[in-house]
Amino acid sequence: MKILVASDSFKGTLSSREIGRIVQQELSPFHQVDYLPVSDGGEGLLEAWQGVSPGHMIKCQSQDPLGREITVEYMLTDDRTAVIESAVTVGLGLLAEKERNPLNTTSYGLGLLVMDALRQGAEKIYIGLGGSGVNDGGVGMLMAMGVRIKDQNGNEITERGGKVLGRIAAIDTSALEPWIQAASFYGVCDVDNPLLGPQGATRVYGPQKGADPEMVDTLEEGMAILAAVVGKVTGNDETGAPGAGAAGGLGFCLKSFFHATLLNGMDALIALTGLESRVSEYDLIITGEGKLDEQTGSGKVPMGMLRLGEKNQIPVVCLCGLNESKGKLAFKKVFSIVPHHASLAESIASPDFYLRKLIRQEVVPQMPDLFNNNRNGEIEG
Repeated sequence: MKILVASDSFKGTLSSREIGRIVQQELSPFHQVDYLPVSDGGEGLLEAWQGVSPGHMIKCQSQDPLGREITVEYMLTDDRTAVIESAVTVGLGLLAEKERNPLNTTSYGLGLLVMDALRQGAEKIYIGLGGSGVNDGGVGMLMAMGVRIKDQNGNEITERGGKVLGRIAAIDTSALEPWIQAASFYGVCDVDNPLLGPQGATRVYGPQKGADPEMVDTLEEGMAILAAVVGKVTGNDETGAPGAGAAGGLGFCLKSFFHATLLNGMDALIALTGLESRVSEYDLIITGEGKLDEQTGSGKVPMGMLRLGEKNQIPVVCLCGLNESKGKLAFKKVFSIVPHHASLAESIASPDFYLRKLIRQEVVPQMPDLFNNNRNGEIEG
C-alpha cells in the first residue's frame, strides 16, 4: 500500500520533516511511504517552501518579542519572493514561561525582517502568521517600517507592546515609502479568526500567550480602539476578515495597511506543492499535530489533509502528542502519545522515542483496518 505522511510539526519538539522520516522508517518495511514537509503558516513554512521553490536563505539582524537582538533567517526565491516565518522574531517559543505577557511583547522585530527583505529586492512578501507570542495588532511592525503612532495629545508613542493599544489616537503613514507599499503582501494564516470579539485574536489566543483575564479585557479594549483609528486612516474595516485575528492581529494590520491577501495556510500549501493532484495515488494519509484540540478545526494542517482525504475517498489517520479534540474530528483514527505512552513532560523530553513507540505498538498492529475508508468517526488512540 502507498502511504503519504504530511504532518505539521510537533511544536518545539519535532519538525514536519522529522516526523515524516520517523513514520517512513517505522512503516517502510511493510508499505511504500512518502513524506512531504508541510505547514499551515506556522513553524515549518520555510522548510515546506524550500522543497518546491529554488532560492536561498538570508540572515539578518532583528529583535525578539521583548526587543532583544537576535539573528534570524528568511528565504528569498529566484523570482524575488520573500518567505518569512513571523515566529522567528515574534514567536511564543522565543520566550521563557515567566516572560510571556502580551502587554509587553511586540511585533517590532517582524517589521525589521520585512524591511530587510524589501531592501534585498523582494517584490512579494509571504509571511507565515502562526506561533506568535504577541497581541499588539501589528503596531510594533508598523513602527519598525516607519509609521508613527501618536496619542491623543499628538505625541509619538515609542513604547511597544499590547499595553500601548488603548493610548493610540492617530497613525501617521506619511513616512511609509511608496516602494514599500508597492510590494505585494500575503499573510499565510493557520487560523481564520476575526480581530475582535469572543472568537477574536485576544479572547481566544491571549491566554496562551500569558494573558490573565484582566489582561485579556485590557487588550481587547485596546484592540477595539486601534481598529477604530485604523478604520479612520484607511477608510476600510477589516476587523471581520477571516484571518484578521492571526498572530495577535498581524493579519488585520497587513490587510489594512498593505492590502495583503490573507491565505488559509493549508490552501496555500496545497496550491504551492500541487498536493491535490498528487494525493489520489495514495491509499492512506497520515497527518498530525502536537496538540489536537478545538483550534485544529480553524485551518490547521490535520484538517486540511482530512479535507483532501475525504475529497479523494482516502482514509486519514492523525498522530498527535496530546488529544483534546473530544471526538469532534472525523479522522479514521487518532493516535496520541499522552497519556497512553508517556506523560506530557516525558513526550516533550523524548519525542522521537515516544513517537516511534506509538507507531510500533499501536499503528502497525492496526494497519489492516486503517486502509478501510468506512470511518466510524474518531476513535481515541
